[in-house]
Amino acid sequence: MATWPAPSICIERERLIRVFLRAVQELNRVQIAQASALLAGDESSFAKQIAEAEQTMSNAKYAVLAHREEHGC
Repeated sequence: MATWPAPSICIERERLIRVFLRAVQELNRVQIAQASALLAGDESSFAKQIAEAEQTMSNAKYAVLAHREEHGC
């Protein structure tokens, strides 16, 4: 019976993925706050917060992709 080697764990990849997931959660939080405000009749603009959260998420995504490209993991 053949045994496969255990997959190696890349700590940096895992860290980058956690940063990305936190960025996605923050974007989701801001969008929910915007929707809640609109439902309450508040026309406050969340454009700046959403743009910042989207930029953070994009940066985190490309950091994960760059790591994968550079290290293959």
